[in-house]
Amino acid sequence: MAGSLVISGLVAKRAELATEAKATAARLDQLRADLVHLDATIRILCPDAEPELIRPRKPSRKGCDWFGRQDSASPHCRHASRQWAAPVSAHVLTSYHLSGVVSEIDAADVVVLPELGPTQA
Repeated sequence: MAGSLVISGLVAKRAELATEAKATAARLDQLRADLVHLDATIRILCPDAEPELIRPRKPSRKGCDWFGRQDSASPHCRHASRQWAAPVSAHVLTSYHLSGVVSEIDAADVVVLPELGPTQA
């Protein structure tokens, strides 16, 4: 009985991965077609251009995570935790980190401001 549960879980996982692989392959096909069309357009507008020589660019991470660098909140957390002798909750650390941002929040936002409590000016 336990073996059949394991097998059914593995089958379900395989089906999930196969679906994802099929969708990824379709996306890759569409990207390749888009590149062909862009290369043709570049050649029409500039016959001397060689679009195949254009190197791929690393995707931009701009705007994809709120703190910027992965650990940029760490200095703020360390600074805040030095101010209290006892352990500090995540809510307090978040409030401390946002204290510089609170002035940019609309004063009419009655949901956020009471949650943050008094801020340092």
